[in-house]
Amino acid sequence: MNYKSEDEYRDASLGWFDNGYLDEAIAASSEGIGKYPDFSDLYQLRCTFYDAAKEYDKAINDAEKFIELEPNGPSMYRYLGYLLQQVGRLREAEKQLSIAIERSQNDLLAHLHRAEVRLKLGEIPSATSDLRHYYQSYGRDNVDELIQKHISANRDTN
Repeated sequence: MNYKSEDEYRDASLGWFDNGYLDEAIAASSEGIGKYPDFSDLYQLRCTFYDAAKEYDKAINDAEKFIELEPNGPSMYRYLGYLLQQVGRLREAEKQLSIAIERSQNDLLAHLHRAEVRLKLGEIPSATSDLRHYYQSYGRDNVDELIQKHISANRDTN
């Protein structure tokens, strides 16, 4: 690979991934990062590729690097929280998800993921609050029933 710009590396990496070539996508984004270490898009993409490969520690490293380069957006904090949840680092996951929510109260996925983390931590009241916000934001009428189903499902998986 010998692409001429950071945009070409981004586009090529995404192209490889979209066509099912995960190893090539990782290689192209890694090469691009080597040449353009301050181009945050490549870290975001490679993070996604590592997540798809279930290489969570590498994905976490790229999410943290992306946040270092682009600290103002909420979505990567949510993604980092999700990744930390995958490896059982629940307190750190809760912290990152809380940052995402502080930055965007409307980030419903962050509320849902934080509720799941809090359920795993046994923090039922705070998890219930997140679930209530999540379901009410979708205009659901049977919020209490949905919360109880969610809590029960979580007990069955722990």
